[in-house]
Amino acid sequence: MKLTLVLALVCLAALVSGYAVPEKERKVLADKEFLSRQKQILRLFVRIQQPTLYQDLIEISKSYSIEENIDKYAFPKEVKKFLYLYKAGFFLPRSDIFVPLEKEHSEQAKRLSELFYDAKDYDTFFKTAVWARNHLNGGVFLYSFTRSLQAREDTRFFYIPPYYEIYPFLFVDEHVIQNVYEARLTSVESGESKPIVLKSNYTGYWDSERNPEAILAYFTEDVGLNAFNSEWNRLYPSWFNTTEYNVNIDRRGELFLHYQKQLLARYFLERLSNNLGDIPSFEEEYEIGYFPRLRFNNGQSVTGRQQYSTFYDTEAISVQDFKETVSRLRQAVESGYIFNEQGEKISLFETDGRNMLGELINFYGNSPNKHYYGSYFNEALYVTGHVADPQQQYGLAPSALLNYETALRDPLYYSLVKKLFESVVYKYVAKQPKYTYETLAFPGIKVQGVEVDPLITYFDDFEINLDNVVSVNDPKDGEHVDFRVKQGRLNHKPFDYKVSVESDKETDVMIKVFISPKYDSYGREFDLDTKMFYAVELDRFPAKVNVGTTVIERNSLNSSVAVPDAPSFRYILNKVDAAIENKEDYFIDKFARYHGFPQRLLIPKGRKDGFPVEFAVVVLPFDQADKDDLWKYDMGSVTLLGAPANFKYPDSRPIDFPLDRPYRSAYDVFTPNTFVKTSNDLGPSIEQEPTIQAPSREQEPTNQEPSREQEPTIQEPSRDQEPTNQEPSREQEPTIREPSREQEPTNQEPSREQEPTIREPFKRARAYHSGASKRVRDYSPRVFKRVRAYRPRAIKRTRAYPPRAFTIGRAYRPRDFKKGEES
Repeated sequence: MKLTLVLALVCLAALVSGYAVPEKERKVLADKEFLSRQKQILRLFVRIQQPTLYQDLIEISKSYSIEENIDKYAFPKEVKKFLYLYKAGFFLPRSDIFVPLEKEHSEQAKRLSELFYDAKDYDTFFKTAVWARNHLNGGVFLYSFTRSLQAREDTRFFYIPPYYEIYPFLFVDEHVIQNVYEARLTSVESGESKPIVLKSNYTGYWDSERNPEAILAYFTEDVGLNAFNSEWNRLYPSWFNTTEYNVNIDRRGELFLHYQKQLLARYFLERLSNNLGDIPSFEEEYEIGYFPRLRFNNGQSVTGRQQYSTFYDTEAISVQDFKETVSRLRQAVESGYIFNEQGEKISLFETDGRNMLGELINFYGNSPNKHYYGSYFNEALYVTGHVADPQQQYGLAPSALLNYETALRDPLYYSLVKKLFESVVYKYVAKQPKYTYETLAFPGIKVQGVEVDPLITYFDDFEINLDNVVSVNDPKDGEHVDFRVKQGRLNHKPFDYKVSVESDKETDVMIKVFISPKYDSYGREFDLDTKMFYAVELDRFPAKVNVGTTVIERNSLNSSVAVPDAPSFRYILNKVDAAIENKEDYFIDKFARYHGFPQRLLIPKGRKDGFPVEFAVVVLPFDQADKDDLWKYDMGSVTLLGAPANFKYPDSRPIDFPLDRPYRSAYDVFTPNTFVKTSNDLGPSIEQEPTIQAPSREQEPTNQEPSREQEPTIQEPSRDQEPTNQEPSREQEPTIREPSREQEPTNQEPSREQEPTIREPFKRARAYHSGASKRVRDYSPRVFKRVRAYRPRAIKRTRAYPPRAFTIGRAYRPRDFKKGEES
């Protein structure tokens, strides 16, 4: 009997009945031509740091001439410009490091992307890619090639391996890379070819007392999160002009602001989970240092940053230029309009104003006046990313902030995003009309209640394939290379929630689900403004309600915000080979997204003793104009990655609605169609609130899948009896429920034989997950003394946060809090 591989990672379950597209419309059985091309594409990703070793590809790279085939490209004049620049030495040498924020490097990537995109057919595209793979810089090729695969109609269904497997150097600690080199030498000498599994932990976990920021490494260094950030920025490059390329990318600027705000909120929740307090403010002298302990494939280490670094003029951008960019944006917000290059006024407060503001901040390619307004976010990353060698006098390698794969590792990134919202975005928000009760209410709809399973997090093992780290002399040698690194990652048990909706009519609705923090690091409740600003969106989905009471049940695995882990390169290659040999069927899911926000990080880590959160549900009218767009295809991570080119974003309201504007009063927020599960619903004490609980090591679940005969099921709490927040005993603790084969195809790589439990690699890592909250929870004098240089100032600096755009609610920092005073 043939096995069936269904590449449908974003389709763990269908949406509410009536919206999911029929299976036969989204899945197509791959033919031999597609399978052959998919294998060709995969081989181009093998060991990107060295020229290809496959003999057929070597012959193509030597024999194919772009100049002789210039008629096979849509724009021959642009091809001639490309060839002229190539012959003139414009492109980076193979050994140099590609930095997308460098203007010259991004220009090279842009021109190569255009060359790939302008190929009239697949054969021309593939031969051009093979030529570029062997003749151009590996980083430039990789960036342009992955972009083109997603943009071209004849290649957009091909599977692209995870970035952390294509180029592991920017995702794995440099000491692991060194161990791989040494293990490779040992295996060659001994003749062994068995898999070699190394262990890795997160940067600085062992020194979190002297550097409390290192406690967050499990989040900031998560390979899935950083790969997603890389994917987002390749999908929406700052230089891309939608008019020039005749492509409609719906609300790209607004999506950028939503994405950055969600990153900031998630980072803040992780800080609270570890009692680290507010996000440090960005100043000209930044207090927190960072050393990533990564290395590029040429051996250079990613440059770090000392504490109390001061930023200086760089070769491309001066500090004064950046300040003027900020000043001009603020002036545009204050005046309410911007000027295009012809001197004409364009209003910032029209329907598309928020999207235009996002375009001005990040996407200079679409800017109406890029030479005047610049690119705030790119300039900020560039100036701060060159702090160690601003004039590039010493030949230091790029810092973490200059590469999308590593930017989220640096605490400075989140301080920059916070500064962006404080200095520009909220000044814009403050001028927007305030939401009223009538604006936010949904007549005839009332949310009667919400039931939520216990939210339980844990760490499990994850293996990353490191084959591409090792260079080989022959493709056959590469077949015997099998290096993996095992690292613990944050995960959570899937949870169900039920929403009870009372309606006086049968109608379609849109449901949004959020969690927000309840208390700060000192146990004081946040005001409503702060809760709304740091609200993390867990899900949004369409549903249908009937007259009377409708109970809508949803599982966290179905979230439209996140997707499961992508299959490994080796796993997909084996499946393609099996399909070519007629041993398996290989199905193409036309709407699958493999590289969205990691489903494992949907909720924050929490604390062993419980981390109080508020679970909020908002029921909104469903815009019928969007019914035939994306929701029926169940595209993964659509709320953060947005809609594909030439599709509409599947929600006509502001992406961040109803959290995108201030409100007149708290009365206007708590409408009947909104329900917040607070302490008043579950009990007066903190211990009875819904909490995210990280299990103790003795109770931590293992990776191994339970047998079907003995697998326990999740039992739903009754409507009359609210679920408690205390962690259930092992006999009562719910486990991950395995979906039936009919309902959910399995796409995750099967577990390896004799895979160890999650307990083993964390014997040395207690400091950052099992005991971290205990060690810094109460700001012990020892820890407080060592970080006093920046913690009291950060607290004092943020006492009035959020800014005046949200006028309701007092600042949560007490006025009599003095610098250096212990809580």
